[in-house]
Amino acid sequence: MPDATNDTRRIQRVFGGLGETTALGPGHESLLLRLGPPGELDAQAIEHRLCHTALTLNDVERAGIAQRLVTQARQALLELAGGTRPELLQDGQRLGLEAILQTRGRPSLRVLDDGIEDLRLHPGAELWQAVADLHQQAIFDACQSTAAVHVRDTQFSYSPWVQGSAWMVAPGLAMTNRHVLFPPGGQPLAARTAATAGAQMLTSFEVTLDFAFQQATTQDRRYRVVDVPFVSAIDDPVDVALLRVEHVSGPRIAPLSLSRQTTGSIGQLYVIGHPGRVNVLSNEVNCVFGDPDERKRVSFGQPLNGDVADADELLHDASTIGGFSGGPVLDFLGSEVRALHYWGDPLAGNRAIAARALWRNAQFCATLACADGALAC
Repeated sequence: MPDATNDTRRIQRVFGGLGETTALGPGHESLLLRLGPPGELDAQAIEHRLCHTALTLNDVERAGIAQRLVTQARQALLELAGGTRPELLQDGQRLGLEAILQTRGRPSLRVLDDGIEDLRLHPGAELWQAVADLHQQAIFDACQSTAAVHVRDTQFSYSPWVQGSAWMVAPGLAMTNRHVLFPPGGQPLAARTAATAGAQMLTSFEVTLDFAFQQATTQDRRYRVVDVPFVSAIDDPVDVALLRVEHVSGPRIAPLSLSRQTTGSIGQLYVIGHPGRVNVLSNEVNCVFGDPDERKRVSFGQPLNGDVADADELLHDASTIGGFSGGPVLDFLGSEVRALHYWGDPLAGNRAIAARALWRNAQFCATLACADGALAC
């Protein structure tokens, strides 16, 4: 996990200098509808958002939650300005920051069988409406090629769960993060093979890719994970794995193209994933992400590290939560995947491995080439 000790670019973009109470000057993101510290307009937007969640709340309760989130966000900014390390902020303070980031135009939209959720349900996201309308089909097509990594324990009667996201990168081959298969401190789903850069799936788990795990779906589009022809070394900063999959049900999935672009910057972008369930779903968590029910979402945002075409890592500010790991990051100006999402934080921003870093690994390239003869490194 990256060290976010001094990395607060995401909130500085939206709120300005830490602890400031004045409006931002030139040079900050001009598309945001509101700039500066958390305030009453943020509270009103959060109240409006709460009206469209599954929570049964009266006006007084909604106002109370909204004011509490705004207060927590202000406290977080003051503590950061006073030198508190970001990782030491309280959970409520982080939620307050995330709630305001969402209402200032970082929506996480549900994916439906016939498109994506109406942006009008997300106050503050109006700046994305024209972009979403123009690229709606491309966004939906990318969503169709992204799946939930669905795990079932074959030895015990636990309920199945979603352990991240994956997307089809070539016929019969999907891409995800290494840590989706080998979660730090958790139960691995595979065992590395000594003679190769791959791994074998453990028979104690049944792992499928569900490409229709979205809101109120009536569809069935699944692939079974057969083995892992490539997984990066445990100490490799490029956190990636390739999964060999076989078709189970529904129409076959069209692969997404991994970008080879090495020049030019990324503008507005989106990331697709499956927000994981949380142990305690508080009103504040519900306000920010609704019910993180593992169903497919698409989140809009922008890069935070400038000309990322020359970087090995893309830092972006699209809203994510656990379960987006392994999801594709695309920009609105092209249909190719520009990065592989692997980690997120409301302060530091969200991090993804740039395509150029993936292409530099010879074994990764060879595995893709075997799956698609048209590919060459």
